[in-house]
This record gives sequence, structure tokens and C-alpha cells, in this order.
Amino acid sequence: MPSNRTSDDIDLVQPTQYHVPPYRIAKKSPPKPWPLPDFVPLNIHDFDDHGTANLPPDIDLHNPLELFSQFFTDNIIDKLVEWTNEFTELN
Repeated sequence: MPSNRTSDDIDLVQPTQYHVPPYRIAKKSPPKPWPLPDFVPLNIHDFDDHGTANLPPDIDLHNPLELFSQFFTDNIIDKLVEWTNEFTELN
């Protein structure tokens, strides 16, 4: 049976079946990350002694938001929101 297809793959889209408009532009590249702060690794003297978390004394250990705020500062949250909004505007 004669066929115009050049492949046996029924999912193959032939180049003549679609058209990319000439006004389509490439997406913007992601923003450059800001410089990382100085990092001092935690010095562990005894790996067998698990101890307790070294948190400020005013932190309520039963409040998830207070624990979360120890790892994600307002500056980091602002950056995440900014990048999310930029990504949304691009799409």
C-alpha cells in the first residue's frame, strides 16, 4: 500500500504539518542568582551524641511558622515570589 510517510511511526509529525510563526521569540533567561552568604559548617565533635537543636531560646518548637522562618528569611521569600511571578508572566 503506497504511503506518503517516510517512517512507520504513526506518532511522527512531519515537518510540513506544523508552522512556527516568525514573530515567536525565545524565552528570557533566568535571573542571575545573588551571591551566597558566607557559610560556616557545623562542627560535630561526637557523632554518637545526637543532642538537641541549637535554636534561639525564644523559638516555640511547636510553632511550624517560627521554625520555617529560621530557614527562609523574608528576603528569600521575596525572591521566590518575584521569580514565581516572572515565570507566570512569561507563560
